[in-house]
Amino acid sequence: MALTSQQSSGPRPPHSDNSGLYILVTVIVIAAIAAISYFLFQGVQPKKFTPPPQVVETEKEEAYTPPPPPPEPVVETKPEMPVVAEEPPKPELLHYVDYTVRKDDMLTLISKERYGTRYYWPLIYLKNADKLADQDGLQPGMHLEIPDSVDTNNPIHMKELDKATIAAYKNYKKRGKKNKAHWLLYAAYRYVNPDILQQYYKEIDPLDIVKVEEYIARFKP
Repeated sequence: MALTSQQSSGPRPPHSDNSGLYILVTVIVIAAIAAISYFLFQGVQPKKFTPPPQVVETEKEEAYTPPPPPPEPVVETKPEMPVVAEEPPKPELLHYVDYTVRKDDMLTLISKERYGTRYYWPLIYLKNADKLADQDGLQPGMHLEIPDSVDTNNPIHMKELDKATIAAYKNYKKRGKKNKAHWLLYAAYRYVNPDILQQYYKEIDPLDIVKVEEYIARFKP
């Protein structure tokens, strides 16, 4: 009966199978939804906090400092006494002694005998000027004060000799004995002090200086 029924109804029209298409569309839709959800999820997801890199402080190597040298031993030093320069000895003044005039004594002879030169006689004259008018006025037994010694290296002695020479020169001039005054200055220049004319030009008559210079030029050593 069943077979008769099918045959009576006739052949069915061909049925189109759309199930594969539906599956494909469904997969695409799901994939699209998933993709959209993924991108949306990524857009609203909060960013992760990344802490800044920490700087790790490393201990600095200190430069090598050598240990200080051991202290030097303390040596006690005694304070040095200040060195006081010794003052050179002061030149001594002329020392006079008593002298008794003998027969035939003259000042030049006494000078020669006591000092080795006759040109120091003005020292005796100056010290005894109150007793002597000139060098020739000696009397036996007369007491004179004469230098005990004369040191040519002693500036005081030589200064006194210059002063005595000028005093004897003035005495000759006062008594009008110009020739003796000239020879006295010449002898002092030649044998005692070659600068006496320049040093005492204010106390010497300029004409006498001219005369003495003539002697110097005439009697060159």
